[in-house]
Amino acid sequence: MRIISRSIIIVSFFFFLTLHLCSFPSPVIAQTTNDTTNENYIKSQYDFLKDQTQKFQERMDTERTQLYARVDAERNAFYQQLTLGLTILGLLLGGSILAGIIGFYKSIAAIRRKAESTLQEQIQKNQAETLRQARKEVRRLFVNEFGLNNHIVVAVDSSRQSEFESIEKQLLSKKGFTNISMVNPSDEIPSCDLVVFVYNDDLNSQLDKVVEQLEESQKQTPLIVYYPGRVENQKVGKYPYHSFANSPMTLMSWVVNMITSTIGSRSS
Repeated sequence: MRIISRSIIIVSFFFFLTLHLCSFPSPVIAQTTNDTTNENYIKSQYDFLKDQTQKFQERMDTERTQLYARVDAERNAFYQQLTLGLTILGLLLGGSILAGIIGFYKSIAAIRRKAESTLQEQIQKNQAETLRQARKEVRRLFVNEFGLNNHIVVAVDSSRQSEFESIEKQLLSKKGFTNISMVNPSDEIPSCDLVVFVYNDDLNSQLDKVVEQLEESQKQTPLIVYYPGRVENQKVGKYPYHSFANSPMTLMSWVVNMITSTIGSRSS
């Protein structure tokens, strides 16, 4: 049981180590960030967590092997002592007593088998629970690190809403961003972590109001203006936390970049 306790301590050490290594400074959002930089960063973080999980599994296998070896050694020592005792008693007490001792030996063997079975069941149960907790913790760290639970508000006109939900929203959901709300461009933007404004030439005044609202909130909420063409809007250009996306792939890249870059940097 001491080895199992050490395993739990080692698991906790790796959890805190992973949590420490996953923290990083929040960079300032730039308009011209390379789209591939964030993808490489996500891959490196994923590979790191995968490597820590593999090392944890290898550590558990080593601990289990050592525990089985110790059980086998103690069992063999017990057999030797018991065999020696039975031999001496058989020589001293004779055949009648030997028969009783043989029966006692069989009882001891049955107890031993039951004890080994119970021990193996307990080891497997503890190992399964430890692995389950480790996977749960790795998932929690991954979700928190990449802001997958962050709230994204999409301001989109009703004529584009169905198309956006079938393409862009589905693409974001596949990447883990599922907390997405859809509002009309003329509506007030609720409190959120990122705003995506689906622009067209008729929504210039609505875009002005969204920028003014974000400036008044003073929460440094990132804004992505989504439009395949050129956006002529002076208010957007003066808002320091904005960017433009002109395709579903660039939209996804900017969402990932802005969410991960602003985790913990904005005032609540």
